[in-house]
Parts: sequence; structure tokens; C-alpha cells
Amino acid sequence: MDVFDRFDLSHIGANIQSLTGPQELFGIALVALIALYGMSVGKTRAIVSLLSIYIAFTLASAFPFVGTLERIPWVAATDAGVVRAGLFLLAYIGTFFVFQGTSLRSRLSMGEMKLAHVLLISVAQVGFLLSILLWFVPFTALPDHIAALHPYFGTPEAFFIWALLPLGIMPFVHGHK
Repeated sequence: MDVFDRFDLSHIGANIQSLTGPQELFGIALVALIALYGMSVGKTRAIVSLLSIYIAFTLASAFPFVGTLERIPWVAATDAGVVRAGLFLLAYIGTFFVFQGTSLRSRLSMGEMKLAHVLLISVAQVGFLLSILLWFVPFTALPDHIAALHPYFGTPEAFFIWALLPLGIMPFVHGHK
């Protein structure tokens, strides 16, 4: 009896065909973009960016002047969640650039790290970023193609998982100095 007789490979063609729909191709492209992002940003910047995400979320959530901002006419026409998402993005960009210029960046350096670990950190980082943005913006304000991501990123359970994932993987993706 041949070893390969035990494996039924007839369904592989059907499985490959099922990956060619528009949503599947979009998902594959998204994974490829995240991989390119992870390779281009590097290990230390990914860690600094991850820390910046946590700090920016705290700052945007605790921002006490949203009511004052909503009195500005062009802001008043915008949903409060979109305003908070904008505040988060501003806080994220500001925090990231502040950390880039400090000695904290050298302290967070992970040394040599496997490409798979950098990609894993990047997936966790992008997932957490999407989850935060979908947390702030109401489901009804989302376009249909982004609303499809809501079950994976926008629910309270998904948000909790994406918030814990980076913390859970960090002990396992250490570098070698």
C-alpha cells in the first residue's frame, strides 16, 4: 500500500477555487499588506508603535474636552465617535514621534528577531489599531465594506482579544542581542 493512498487530495482544487472570491482576495491582499508593513517598519519601531497605541487609546478615551470640540461647527456635524477616533489617531501619531526621539527607543530594541516574530507583532498591532478605530466609530457610520470587518474587530469581545493579543505574544517574540 502506497503512503499517498491514505490522503484524499481531490478537494484541493475546490478549496483553491473558493479563495478567488472578492472577499477572499481582499483578505489575502490585506494580509500581504500587513506583511509588507511589518517588514518595512522593523522590530523596534513596531514595539514603539505598539506602546504608542496603548497610550494613545488611553489619552483619547480620557480626553475631557470632546463636548467643547463638538461646539465647533465643522466638528458638530461629525459623529462623536469619529471625533474620538480622530483624537486617537492624533495622539497615536504624536506619541509615536515623541517616543522615536527619546532614549526609550533604544531601551525597547529587541536585537535580532525572526521575520515571523516581526510579522506576528505587526498583525497584532494592525488588528489592535483597527479594533480601536471600530470601537470609537459607531457601526451605523461605517461603509459596507468596512462594516464586514465589524465581527472580527468591532465587537467588545474582539476589542478585548485584540487588546490582550500584543501583551500575550510579547514574552514569546524576544530577540537575541
